[in-house]
Amino acid sequence: MRFVLAVDHELAAGEAREQMMDTVGWTYQVSAAEVRREEKIEPVASAYTPALSDPRNYLYVVIRKTTSVPVASVDAGLAWVGATVGVRLAGAPDVLYRSDHMIPGWSLQRDGSVATAVELPAGTRLDDIATLEVLRAPASVIDPGSTVTVTGVERAIMLDADALPASGSLTWSGTATLTASDPSAVLLSR
Repeated sequence: MRFVLAVDHELAAGEAREQMMDTVGWTYQVSAAEVRREEKIEPVASAYTPALSDPRNYLYVVIRKTTSVPVASVDAGLAWVGATVGVRLAGAPDVLYRSDHMIPGWSLQRDGSVATAVELPAGTRLDDIATLEVLRAPASVIDPGSTVTVTGVERAIMLDADALPASGSLTWSGTATLTASDPSAVLLSR
């Protein structure tokens, strides 16, 4: 048997392609089943390693961002500056879980409405999130001096026990400008 999405499902212009999964939530279940079947999940879930965890251990985030690259940096062929999403949990304010696991090149390096996921400890719920942050993340050792501007968190969701989108979502709108001298911002604090 073959199953495909109905052709009448369309994304609004400028939405992250991953948001299509939100409109047909069962796609998260299919994705979770596939990574389990392929045995791609780490045997013991750890939010401290970059290995793939159970899909229910992630916060799925879509942010809207733009990057301003200095002309001199473009002319010199310097690397891009991306953004990464960070989460702090209630009861553990000193631990920052990052979507890029602090690996250069794993940051969000395109502009517009872009999606990422932050691995959190198993059993974490949306209510456990104390802060949602964004950090400027140069893709290489040389920082080209780019400015990253974040203007929204379109949605931040988690999956329930059945690997379907759980009820509730975190959103934010405003402007956070990240520079080399001011590389991070707290978008939500609860």
